[in-house]
Amino acid sequence: MTHRCEYTLAELLEDPMTGLLMKSDRVERATIESLVAAVQRGRLDRIPAAAVCGTGARAG
Repeated sequence: MTHRCEYTLAELLEDPMTGLLMKSDRVERATIESLVAAVQRGRLDRIPAAAVCGTGARAG
C-alpha cells in the first residue's frame, strides 16, 4: 500500500474534513473555485480582496 502525502486541489475540495473546516471558517467552495480559476488564467489582479485576505472568515 502506497501512502500519499500530497493531494490535488480537487481532491482536497472533495474531502469531507476539508469541507467541515471550510464551513467552520465560513469559506465558500465557490469562492475557492473562483480563486483557483483566476490563478489558472493568470488574472490575480482581478481577484476580489476579500477572497485573498480572508475578510469573510471570522477571527480567532
